[in-house]
Amino acid sequence: MLQYQEKCKTCGSKLIRRETQKKASQLKKAYYYTAYYSCTKCQKIYLNDKFKVINNFLFPEPPLTLTPVKQAGSLRPPPYQGEKSITPPLTRGSWVGFVPDVEIWTDGACVSNGQKHAKAAWAFVSNKTERAGLAPGKKQTNNVAEGLAIFHALDWAAINNFKKIKIYTDSQITIHNLRKPANKVKVNQEIF
Repeated sequence: MLQYQEKCKTCGSKLIRRETQKKASQLKKAYYYTAYYSCTKCQKIYLNDKFKVINNFLFPEPPLTLTPVKQAGSLRPPPYQGEKSITPPLTRGSWVGFVPDVEIWTDGACVSNGQKHAKAAWAFVSNKTERAGLAPGKKQTNNVAEGLAIFHALDWAAINNFKKIKIYTDSQITIHNLRKPANKVKVNQEIF
């Protein structure tokens, strides 16, 4: 996809936006670019911060800390309260000194993701507790599995009366959606 943007600072020619190729090595770097601008006349390349992706595993955001509500052995999303987020805003370093009652690692995966015969599974681990299961229903995707892993982890934590919970996940979409009002999240509608 070629798009003309801005002008070259050296020769004044129009710059062309070019997409970069995705490589596994990008994930090992602190950041990478998904696109760049190039000048066809003088061969200069211009990087722009709007194409910059920062790898959060090297500079992690503070963990989400949610206080689960126990309702008949399972968690349900809180009622919608206007445009407010369901979690308080977290800033880098705000979790320093936070001592959780429990730490939980979650993951989800799907074979043939999004296809007709896909099979998704979720799992979580905490200390000596391990739980895993298959995603129910027709919607079998990795996002559903990642969301279910966190859901079951929080459900388990609520049943065991843990109040301060630190969850580790590699699912950026789930973290992003947990910070939104419940009725604004498409993924929640798929899972629940």
